[in-house]
Amino acid sequence: MRALRVDRQGAAWIARQIVDLVVLAAGGIGLALPLILPLG
Repeated sequence: MRALRVDRQGAAWIARQIVDLVVLAAGGIGLALPLILPLG
């Protein structure tokens, strides 16, 4: 049971890391889009 709990905590930690990476990637793409596709 202890191993299951640790695995669940590890999965939650990995999920948080993935969410942070996705947020950072989305922010980077949002900042880079005006440079990649100039609107002016």
